[in-house]
Amino acid sequence: MDTCMKFAFAVFSALGLIVLLKTNKQVPLPYMDEIFHVSQVQAYCKGNFSHWDPKLTTPPGLYIVSLLFAKVSHLLWISQGDGCSLTFLRSYNYILSLMLFFVVQSLVTSLSPTKSSLYKALTTFTIMIFPVSFFFHFLYYTETISSLFVLYGYKAALDRRYWYSSMILLLSLFMRQTNVVYAAMIMGWSVLQELNFLSGENSANLAINVKAYNTRVLETFIAPFKELYFLSLQHAAYLFKIFSGYMIVFSAFLTFVKANHGVVLVLHFPQMYYFILFLAGSCFPSIARVVVDPIYFFRRNFLRSWRLLIYIITCLFMLYTVKMYTIEHPFVLSDNRHFSFYIWKDIYRKHESIRYLLVPVYFYAGWMCWRAIAKSKSLIWCLTTILGIALTLVPTPLLEFRYFIIPYYIFRLHIDQPSTSRVLVELSINVLVNLSVLYLFFNKTFSWPSEPDAVMRFMW
Repeated sequence: MDTCMKFAFAVFSALGLIVLLKTNKQVPLPYMDEIFHVSQVQAYCKGNFSHWDPKLTTPPGLYIVSLLFAKVSHLLWISQGDGCSLTFLRSYNYILSLMLFFVVQSLVTSLSPTKSSLYKALTTFTIMIFPVSFFFHFLYYTETISSLFVLYGYKAALDRRYWYSSMILLLSLFMRQTNVVYAAMIMGWSVLQELNFLSGENSANLAINVKAYNTRVLETFIAPFKELYFLSLQHAAYLFKIFSGYMIVFSAFLTFVKANHGVVLVLHFPQMYYFILFLAGSCFPSIARVVVDPIYFFRRNFLRSWRLLIYIITCLFMLYTVKMYTIEHPFVLSDNRHFSFYIWKDIYRKHESIRYLLVPVYFYAGWMCWRAIAKSKSLIWCLTTILGIALTLVPTPLLEFRYFIIPYYIFRLHIDQPSTSRVLVELSINVLVNLSVLYLFFNKTFSWPSEPDAVMRFMW
């Protein structure tokens, strides 16, 4: 780790410690989902491994890791008790966020090898203070540890340590079951990586490597898939051998599904539209040319009849899915502690037409995001990623910004890297959003008539 990255890590660590200490001081009791997580892990700390809160929807991975932390802290005389108090549990999550920093910086270094040390440090720090994920580093939630295991599994795959990667991703299933989709995405990316390695000097000429942004006619759209098919057949035995570890991951997931008598799936297509709009807003300084973009979009696209036809069909599909598959989850409508409550109340419920009028906005936001990633990655890579993210978001009926964290990491790490000045603007916006959210969380408390003695706080 060079000097710039060490400085970025020091600043991130110090800021995190300040927020952690303030959180423990001003929020001394478990808040929101912490109530369920803390009670469950404290049962484990007492040796009661048969206890399980039926309200929990996540596997016990976080609790097992926390128990290991507690044992170590007790052996090192760091804690006088069992090391499972709320203060210690939040501290373990903070430690996991520091580990996540190292994983993100290693990914930034691997994916942007030609960039300067300063640029890599700025990019890493900017990603690490992404407001949604940064907020949950200091509460006892599963977001940090889930992101850590998924991204670490991806880093191992980038290093071509596929069996090690699959074992890390197998462990990630104990944090979140939906991580199986990210395991499948990582395996898909790794197949492309390995086919390039096997092709040697000829890899530069492979159709599977043509950037998605340059795929503009039917022939160039079909060619990568044909090449992928024949190359995979040619190296089938070798690919099966090195990627068989991922089969263990998928088998473990299927075993879990069978043991739980299946899973309940819903189709919530608008969840993808919310995510696209959120992603475009979060990465706006890095993906948009602000003033030029809308003009460029309409001039280059809507003046060409065949593209106009495709866009009209796409928008009609979006309008149909908004009408037929929008879900107003009762939790979103009733819990005014979450920002999503106010978005729904003050925007989507203002008038029936709002959700339809936003379709062109979703479309334009999607175009900005597509252009940013398509200039950097191949068509098959992009489509694999879009499908994977859809498989994680569409079946979720609840609008929760937490679900967007890992998809954000994936997108932000792989886009055509912006200039240093744009990264600085994005960093500044992240800082301002974090300060605003933390100010609301700590200072703008309120209460419910039904629970007058309980302190309520705004949060993601």
